[in-house]
Amino acid sequence: MKFLTLSLLFLVLIGPMAACQVKPLSKGPHPAAVPPKPDKKAVIYLLMQNWDVALKTDPSCNGVGTAVSDSTIGQFLAGFLEYHSDSTTSDRQLLISIDAGDDPSIREPYWKVTFIIGGRTDGEPWRWGVSFGIRISDRSVMRNTFRCIGAG
Repeated sequence: MKFLTLSLLFLVLIGPMAACQVKPLSKGPHPAAVPPKPDKKAVIYLLMQNWDVALKTDPSCNGVGTAVSDSTIGQFLAGFLEYHSDSTTSDRQLLISIDAGDDPSIREPYWKVTFIIGGRTDGEPWRWGVSFGIRISDRSVMRNTFRCIGAG
């Protein structure tokens, strides 16, 4: 009888709390559901797979490259990789950053990649490269997000 009384008291006190719904603290997918950021090797591989993206895809790529005939992202980057490998180039750098995408016009979660080849030729520094998006959901490159960046 004593056990039954305690059980009923417990249900009377705790019962209403059991019916409460717990709401998540944040919106969006659970952190475990978000795939990890791609590593630099994966980014280079994806970039190589998209060598044929036309430079005319974005105005930032108009008239860039190491040759007038450069018409694709692959030709653009190949020219600067050639400079990068030249024995007269010093302070060679290959910079790759992978960050959460922040462009509000892109309506899906993505990683923003910045890929820069750089060096110094005849004392003058140069840094050229591309930025582009990788969908988080399937790790595919968003081909319309390529931008050409750099100076020198």
